[in-house]
Amino acid sequence: MVARVAPATDTVVKIVSVYPHNRSSSLPTIHSTVLWLNGNTGELEALIEGSTLTAIRTGAASGVAADILARRDASSLTMIGAGRQAPDQIRAICTVRDIRTVHIVSRSKRSSSQLADQMAIEMPAISFDATTDLVSAVGDADIIACATTSLEPVFDASYVKPGTHVIGVGSYAREMQELPAEVFGKATVVAVDQLHASSVEAGDLIAAIEKGYLTKDRPIELGTLLKESYVPPGGAITIFKSVGIAAQDWMLANLVMERVLATTRGLSDITLLDA
Repeated sequence: MVARVAPATDTVVKIVSVYPHNRSSSLPTIHSTVLWLNGNTGELEALIEGSTLTAIRTGAASGVAADILARRDASSLTMIGAGRQAPDQIRAICTVRDIRTVHIVSRSKRSSSQLADQMAIEMPAISFDATTDLVSAVGDADIIACATTSLEPVFDASYVKPGTHVIGVGSYAREMQELPAEVFGKATVVAVDQLHASSVEAGDLIAAIEKGYLTKDRPIELGTLLKESYVPPGGAITIFKSVGIAAQDWMLANLVMERVLATTRGLSDITLLDA
C-alpha cells in the first residue's frame, strides 16, 4: 500500500445536511459529502460519499471504546436504532469482542427485522433477532449501543446490569437525549471523543450534568484512556458518548486516499469504502 499522510496545507471539508422529516419518507435524516482539496493547487482530488464515511468512523470510535471499556467476556450486544449508523456499530463491536447474540430494537419493527436479516447473512456465526422487548434486551446486554435521533431517553437506567458498557452515538445536539441521565450517575467511567465538543453538543451528557448525576470534570477523552492502557474494574458500568469530531473524518478520508493511490484504478474506484 502507498503510504499517504496529508500535507498540512491540504484541506478536507465535510458538508452535512440534516432533515429530520425525511424519516416519514424512509429517507436518511443526514446526508453528507467530503471534499479533499490539494493544498498546493486547490484542485479537488476526491469527492467522498460522506454518510458512509461517517458511519464507518463512528463505528470505529465505538469499537475502540468497547475494546477499552467493555468486559473481556462480553458476548451479548443490544443495538437500539436500526438506521444508517447501526450496521457499523455492530461490525465494530463484534470485531473487538466475541459477540454471540445481538438484539436489535427500533421504533419500526420492519427496520429492525431488515437489519437483523442483513447482519445475519453477513455474520452467520452470530445470532441476530429483532425485538420489541426493550426491558429484556437492555437487561441481558453486556454492551448497549444507541444510534438514534431521540429527544428523550430510549431506555431506563434501572434496566442496565452491573458490568455493562453503554455507547451513545446518536444524539449530537443539546436538545437530544438518547441515554438516561441516571445511567451516568451509575457509571465508573464516562468517556467522550473530545471534551469540548461533548460539553456543547452531547445533549444526554449535558442533561446528566444539569441534573446532578455527573460533574463537569468526570468525562475523560478516549485518547487519554488509550494512552493510559485503562482497565475498568470488575462489575463497572462504563459509558462512551460520541458526537463525532473532525479528526475522525480526516483520518478515514486519509485512509480512503491511501487506498485510492494504492490502486491502478485511481479515483474511479469509489467502492473502496466497502472493502
